[in-house]
Amino acid sequence: INKPRLLILDEATSALDPESEEAVRQTMEALKGQLTILAISHNRALVQAADHVYQLGNGSAQLLDAASQSALAK
Repeated sequence: INKPRLLILDEATSALDPESEEAVRQTMEALKGQLTILAISHNRALVQAADHVYQLGNGSAQLLDAASQSALAK
């Protein structure tokens, strides 16, 4: 695939050391605006860098507002 429009990452940093995790985060940041990135993660740094955050639960996805995102970070 030459120029994908969508990149899906499912817990992409869960087994990485901190340096590799940071490299993934920086790469995701560099790709912003070039394609859509759907990152499924429990990693706070990745979640905080997202433009939109959805919380999955009870069979649905809910878009979180800024206050809810701040609460997740704590």
